[in-house]
Amino acid sequence: IELADRFKLIPKDGIYAVHVIIGDRKFDGMLYIGSRPTVNGTKRNIEVNILNFDESIYGEHIRLECLAFIRPDQKFDSMDLMIDQMHNDKEKTMNILKQFSLD
Repeated sequence: IELADRFKLIPKDGIYAVHVIIGDRKFDGMLYIGSRPTVNGTKRNIEVNILNFDESIYGEHIRLECLAFIRPDQKFDSMDLMIDQMHNDKEKTMNILKQFSLD
């Protein structure tokens, strides 16, 4: 299914704290929706970083539960600034996810 599928609901562009469901397992994650403006991207993408996860799941179906909106998508003046912000986003995400602890 393409992102442009008219039956698919996609949240607004930005960073989200999420739970990632793979089969019957649930993991903490950080979701990005946007067009990668810092690198002059033009196509809208959805990427998820599953925290503390080291398995190959390519080709697997996953589900996402959006728990909190962290910030809108934005263009940074440099890759270093973007990476710094990503670290801040991850810290905020982890603090939010503590409220939804999977333990």
